[in-house]
Amino acid sequence: MWLRRFLTASGAAGACRPRRSVGQAHRRAHITHRLARHGARSFSADLDDPVHLLGVGQVALGAFTPGLLFLHDGVDHRLLAVQAANAYAHGNYWEVVNQRLSDFLHMLSFEPYVFIGALGIFLIGAAIMRSGRLLDLKANRSFFLKSLMVCALLAAGTIGIANIVHGHSMMTSQGMLEQALMTIGNLPLSLFYLCSIAYAMSFVSASKILRLLAPAGKMALTNYLMQSLIASTVFYGYGFGFWNQWGRAELALFVMAVFIAQVILSHLWLRHFRYGPMEWLWRALTYWTLPSLRVSRIS
Repeated sequence: MWLRRFLTASGAAGACRPRRSVGQAHRRAHITHRLARHGARSFSADLDDPVHLLGVGQVALGAFTPGLLFLHDGVDHRLLAVQAANAYAHGNYWEVVNQRLSDFLHMLSFEPYVFIGALGIFLIGAAIMRSGRLLDLKANRSFFLKSLMVCALLAAGTIGIANIVHGHSMMTSQGMLEQALMTIGNLPLSLFYLCSIAYAMSFVSASKILRLLAPAGKMALTNYLMQSLIASTVFYGYGFGFWNQWGRAELALFVMAVFIAQVILSHLWLRHFRYGPMEWLWRALTYWTLPSLRVSRIS
């Protein structure tokens, strides 16, 4: 409904009509401008609804799903998948790098579709911020509670279907369908996390607990790259070689252990420094200056 109102407000239907006079054109432009303002307000109001918000994102993310399926429909690259798994599990450093490069070049065909999905996610983030609901969590507590329930149902349904489909290799039609469903399900799952945290933060007691995670957020880039370094060392063949050796329970425990360790290290680091090491480097490259790193101690 919001799309129809927006298209009507934009004057798309009247754009093809011939212009009869300058006066009529000015009047029509004035009317179209007023309609556009009304349509934009209606459009923004619709985005404030969690169901419509999810709808916009699902359209954006779903746009690249057919492309993922058609690009690999009927093509079975099981041998390539076996070779890749063998390289990651048993290869030395340069063999792993070569395999990563090969996978990267293969995944380039997905980039147009990934861009569409990323654009949709950016628009959703902008809509959430423009709604102002994150500025007053307590007043919007009921909104976040309803939203997290809706998102939980959508995520469970989509990801549940993906697990039923389950392709043994991503490079098969069945595997691509599973991956597409998982990608679409990631959106409501992410919004579920967001709404759950926002709902918890609306309570003073939970807010104090969640603030313990703040230092890890201030060092997000450093922690992200550290996770890649830790995981590649643990799972790749040139490290401990645990590739495809752990089940989901072990992986979940591993993820929790790494993140808890990073939260602790982030607290300790930020006691002495203003930024994480990669955040400091990013600021230096952005502003082309060397920002002060150490926390000044005033006696």
